[in-house]
Amino acid sequence: MRINKFALSALLAITPLLQSPAALAFEALRDPAKLWEAKTEDVKRVTTARVILADYELIRKDFPEIRNLSNQEIDQWLLRNTAFVSKEQAAQEVVNDKIHTDETSRMAYRPREYRRAHVFVADTGGLIDAKGTGAVDPSGGSHDNGLATLGDMIREYTYEKLIHALFVKDGRFDTVGSYAVIDYGFDIKHPDGGRSRAGTVLRQAHTRYHDGPMGIRTRGQSTMLPREHQVEVETFLRQFGVTSSVKFNGLDLVNLQGAQNGAVIDFGSFLTQEKFTNTVSFFYDKNGSARPSSADVIMKPGETKFIQPTHDLQIPFKIWGYSQTGKADSKYDNPYIWAHELAESLAKGHASRQDAEQHVRNLFDTAEVQNVFARIHPSCQALF
Repeated sequence: MRINKFALSALLAITPLLQSPAALAFEALRDPAKLWEAKTEDVKRVTTARVILADYELIRKDFPEIRNLSNQEIDQWLLRNTAFVSKEQAAQEVVNDKIHTDETSRMAYRPREYRRAHVFVADTGGLIDAKGTGAVDPSGGSHDNGLATLGDMIREYTYEKLIHALFVKDGRFDTVGSYAVIDYGFDIKHPDGGRSRAGTVLRQAHTRYHDGPMGIRTRGQSTMLPREHQVEVETFLRQFGVTSSVKFNGLDLVNLQGAQNGAVIDFGSFLTQEKFTNTVSFFYDKNGSARPSSADVIMKPGETKFIQPTHDLQIPFKIWGYSQTGKADSKYDNPYIWAHELAESLAKGHASRQDAEQHVRNLFDTAEVQNVFARIHPSCQALF
């Protein structure tokens, strides 16, 4: 199984002991013909882009053609292959500041349901999935503007690393891995007058899970994992105090999207809690409508199957929770707040690449987090 670097010397030391031959090890897609109904379009190079986080171990595993390059050379390879936005995004300044581009354009794939994402063919071979790379019709809404905030992408990157590490315990699950986070160097304009730095997260290429007739199901339903798999993953995560769910009308609506082989992707709604109190339901009913009823309930408080965090395995709430605001919402938790503070500092020139790497260490390199990883495999505990 793939194990990512967390800039943790202790975790790196136990990597060989965490291998599991029975694990669902996600293999990055390399053939564009296997993308989901992908169309091609021209994209423009962003000249102000820079890499701020990268998982070099995963990159070298998936792209053996560049395994001998230095980290700095890999950064340049990433920018050369992925620092692009849609030509429509670059042609307007309504939802973003001026995007500085050069004359370089190239072809990229936009699979079905990729409203603000592309898949790039690397010049050395292989594919790279990128989120936040522009729409064909950018408009004012947060998902309609075609972009993603750098803060959101930093949080997405770190949460993928956390969930992947937890999945090591079980072996049935995996994540679609994150390669890197790129700071685009321009700002998004929000409808309320606010601004945020734009960024993108680079991921392993994959075929999104989908079922049913094409063109009938909604965007969310078409990429939700099968119900049985959703229950298995959500139940597993809750022992660590982690949930994928969106909070709505007193319900926890499970939000698990993924690849065709079941690997989990998109971690924006994931949240770490001290205790679970809401009834858990599927996000969509069996007809694909976002109106779940009692028939879609998975578990209720008080039931034996209602999982609460296991004390010895619980992800430390003071770090990954929402202690600053008291609000159980992924838009108010510490990883979100700190990631957006970092993004703002990067945009103003007050923070550097080293500060971004330190941010990751602050989330993972603590005694509490290390103890959880140690208990995942008790034989490794002495290494901490």
